Amino acid sequence: MKIRFFVLFLAIVSFQSCEEESYIPKPKGFFRLDFPEHSYSKFDVESCPFTFEYGSLAQVIPVEAKNDRSVGLI
Repeated sequence: MKIRFFVLFLAIVSFQSCEEESYIPKPKGFFRLDFPEHSYSKFDVESCPFTFEYGSLAQVIPVEAKNDRSVGLI
């Protein structure tokens, strides 16, 4: 019983592998991506013990914390 199942399984797998493959050619080039110029802003708030620079496309949003801290970041 197990041998018949194994032979049937091998036959099905071998017939499935004989399919004709469809050929898809590679593109001749890549899309050109134009990014804006890099520019950074400095984050310096007196209530935070740290400073850092962030990209001009990012937003810094202050958040009230639950344990009475006045500034947090998302």
